[in-house]
Amino acid sequence: MLKNKKILAQIGLVITALIWGATFIVVKDAIHLETFPPFIFAALRFFLAAICVIFLCDFRYFKQDFLGPSICGLILFIGYGFQNYGLEATSPTNSAFITSISVLMVPIILFIFKIETISIRIWISVFLAFIGIQMISPNGFNFGDKLTFGCALSFAIHIIIQDRYNKDRIINFFVIQSLVASILSLLGSLIVEDISKIVFSREAISAILITGIFGTTFALLVMIWAQKILSASETAIIIAMEPVFAALFSVYFGYEILGLLSYLGAAIVVLSIIFCELSRNTELAN
Repeated sequence: MLKNKKILAQIGLVITALIWGATFIVVKDAIHLETFPPFIFAALRFFLAAICVIFLCDFRYFKQDFLGPSICGLILFIGYGFQNYGLEATSPTNSAFITSISVLMVPIILFIFKIETISIRIWISVFLAFIGIQMISPNGFNFGDKLTFGCALSFAIHIIIQDRYNKDRIINFFVIQSLVASILSLLGSLIVEDISKIVFSREAISAILITGIFGTTFALLVMIWAQKILSASETAIIIAMEPVFAALFSVYFGYEILGLLSYLGAAIVVLSIIFCELSRNTELAN
């Protein structure tokens, strides 16, 4: 029975990584600065995600649970703002691989604030990831890539803060976080975007449904369940496939053509992330 559960958990995480990888080209298709800008997209995505499971909330503890997920929602708002605006100027592959290095930024941030020490193996992981990203983008980083680095940093901070708040009531945490991200995105849209020009195209509606229902709600719940069965290392290794799926989708659907150097760089980034997580988990175990 345990073996079957483990296999199901692994399959679930692979599907999660595949969905997340696919969302890069879905969002790339949907977002247009004039007709469907990034902040309004994020507002609708997170609102839909919250509505999908709000009936499972324990409203008695909403006020008590509010602070932690609200801070996480703020950081998500910032992170997805960087990512979505960055996707306007960069490729889905670059966006996915740059976003993925948030995993490597976590130990660096913890080291800067003297929360965790960093072994030489983690420094090696960071160095290799930097080389790999350079190989994926041999012509240098454009403005969209630089915005996406802001997304990676935001996601790294989100990982750290989310890990430090009590998440006994996971659904409450998820719904509050999503609603805060949605409200802030809506406010951002009202301030900097012209919502009078918004067009709900087929691509935009599909992107909202895919990212809201599958990319956010389904993926999160699967990940929560899978992490009760699999170790952190196993989870990290499978989730590291997300940018690989993004690159495969991007090439298959003709969004870009990758050369041998880019493929080699992509492999180095994935291996550096896996090596980093294995190093951290070994340190924590000791």
